[in-house]
Amino acid sequence: MISEMFLLHFVASIIGSHTGHVSATDFGMFWQITDLHHDPKYSIHGNRYNNCHQQGVSADGTKPEDWPGMFGDPRCEAPWSLVESTIAAMKEIHPSPDFVLWTGGMGPVTYQVAQSQLTADIKAATDLLTVTFNETYVIPVLGNDDIAPSSQMPPLDGAYYQDILKNGGWGKILPSDAQTTFGKGGYYSLMIKPGLSLVVLNTNLYYTLNHLTKQMRDPAGMLAWLRQYLEQQRHIKHKVILAGHVPPGAHEGTANTFHMYPQFNQDYVDIVRSYSDVIGAQIFAHERNDTLRLFLGLDGKPINVGILAPSVSPYAYPKNQENTKANPGIRLVKYDRDNGNILDIFQYYLDLNTANKAKKADWKLEYQFTKAMVVKDLKPVSMHELLIRLSKDIGLESFHKLYSWNRISSKQDTSCVGVCRKVYLCAVKHLDIASYDVCMGDMSPRNETSTPATGTDAPTHPITNSSDSEPFYPSHPYHQGTIPKSVIYLVMAIGLMLLVAFLAVTVYLHKRRKLYPKVSYHRIPKYDYD
Repeated sequence: MISEMFLLHFVASIIGSHTGHVSATDFGMFWQITDLHHDPKYSIHGNRYNNCHQQGVSADGTKPEDWPGMFGDPRCEAPWSLVESTIAAMKEIHPSPDFVLWTGGMGPVTYQVAQSQLTADIKAATDLLTVTFNETYVIPVLGNDDIAPSSQMPPLDGAYYQDILKNGGWGKILPSDAQTTFGKGGYYSLMIKPGLSLVVLNTNLYYTLNHLTKQMRDPAGMLAWLRQYLEQQRHIKHKVILAGHVPPGAHEGTANTFHMYPQFNQDYVDIVRSYSDVIGAQIFAHERNDTLRLFLGLDGKPINVGILAPSVSPYAYPKNQENTKANPGIRLVKYDRDNGNILDIFQYYLDLNTANKAKKADWKLEYQFTKAMVVKDLKPVSMHELLIRLSKDIGLESFHKLYSWNRISSKQDTSCVGVCRKVYLCAVKHLDIASYDVCMGDMSPRNETSTPATGTDAPTHPITNSSDSEPFYPSHPYHQGTIPKSVIYLVMAIGLMLLVAFLAVTVYLHKRRKLYPKVSYHRIPKYDYD
């Protein structure tokens, strides 16, 4: 019954929306909201230098001017007032989307909350979304911070997934057939319209901080299921949109840092290459940044596009907490209903400082992608042409604009040049490790011998293996990266010093033996008392 209602709803929304518009392309709109990261302990009288938590009755002795605002603070995860404001703004800006895609990330990363609290927060957000958009369906995706301990998404035990269905409220919004696979591993498929479906993947199973799956080949059987599903859709000539939380590829702000374990990253890229004729687009999140991914075939030709949406939570990792660019964001996506291709992005943001001062949320359009980047759409060929332009000096201004969107900036950031620009573009254009290493050249730890980069992409200053984005939690271990050269030089220096000391001691002992020859002592004969 739920499945039938789900399909009927989508058909009705498709027929009912955008009536009177004549276009060669049957396009629709959907919302993407992601990485809410609600902190249940957030207090407007809390200490913004201590997660915006209030200890006891007082405000930790902080001055009122140091208290966090009602809509959030870059040093803290999101208050519930921001979650409410965000969803209300979505309804006001575009009240009748084809669907709402919620790509995970409910719990705070600044400290670990209990699973019962996480599940309760997931249900609260689910209820708010479904009540607000009571005439459209909400499609939820699990994030790595939707489980306690964080990122430890189970590959075998279905109890967690059943708990989300029962107590997280997802059992009321997912059709019965979707619940079957979700209950096994947190993934499922839905038909958006006849000929087009949306596949929700639990890519947290592949995340490099998930210690439960590191040695596995196919956690929860999701890879085999995905291949089979895509093969079926190809056979009946249908198209698919893929959605997940943790994206494939490397982080565009940190050299040589991949989100997924190598075997899973390669498997995923191989699947996209094998079924690029079936996959219309890919939607991801997790980084909290606004960015994209271009998938290339083995021949180097563009075959698919993935887009990553910025977070609702304004939390900036310690390096950027003084930076006011960490504004909340929501995304309205224009897509082709026939094949799932992304046609445009309308990115909205909340100026956090202004909203907190006025005690009123005024969400504004940050950009329309096609107009700002001067492209026709976000299809693979268009994105390939754009990235070629961005890699050249003629496209430097557009690159700075794109980079500024990364953290939802109201001002253009022109600081990303040289190595920064190279790392960004290599991550965007090269999703598999092999081609990424070629792009990075001597900056890749896997390249023992390589030719230094030249031209506009040549490194001009060193880059560190640190990041302001989600892979680096304050309470979590860092991803494995390259060993800093300073450490290598220090170890070499210590080794050289030890060698010199050894030689000096050897020479000293040799000279000493010449000055003081060894004395031979004759054994005293044993006295025979007999």
